[in-house]
Amino acid sequence: RADALVALVCGAGVRTELLVRATAAALVRGATAADERCEVDGVGPVAVAVARSLLGEALLTVVVRDGADITTVTSTTRVVPTRVQKALFARDPVCVVPGCTASVGLEIDHWRLDFSDGGLTALDNLCRLCSLHHRQKTDGTLVLSGGPGHWTVTTPKRTGGARAGPG
Repeated sequence: RADALVALVCGAGVRTELLVRATAAALVRGATAADERCEVDGVGPVAVAVARSLLGEALLTVVVRDGADITTVTSTTRVVPTRVQKALFARDPVCVVPGCTASVGLEIDHWRLDFSDGGLTALDNLCRLCSLHHRQKTDGTLVLSGGPGHWTVTTPKRTGGARAGPG
C-alpha cells in the first residue's frame, strides 16, 4: 500500500496529453518558414525540434495542416468523436466570430446545418463559439457564414416584430 501511495503522490503512471499544431511542410523540413507554425496548445509557438522532443514525455496528438483547413471527419451522432474534437480545437482555438478573442469555455456548434435539421457532426459543419455568440446564433440574432478562415457574421433584419431565425 505504501508503494501505491508513493506512486500516486509522485505521479507514476500519470500520462499527459499535449496537442501540437503544425504545418505538414514544417514537420518534413524540421523547421517552420515565415507562414508556417508549430505550437503547443496552451503554450504557444515552439520549434519543431521541441515538439519532437516531447514524444518521449507525453502522449502527443499532432494535428497536421496542409493549407488553411483540416481534412473533414464525420460522425452520424450528436456526440463529437475525440478525433473530430482534436481537429476542431486545433482549427478554432478562439471563438470564430471575427473580433472575438474568447478562448475559454468555448462551445461546439453545428454552424452550417443544425443537428436537429439533419446536420452532420462533421468538422466542416462544426465550429467553436463563446457562450454569448452561441446563444445569439441559437436565438437567431446573428447568422454565421463563410466557414474556416472566412468567417462572417450578419444580423438578420426583423420585420413586424417577428423573431428571425430558428423557431
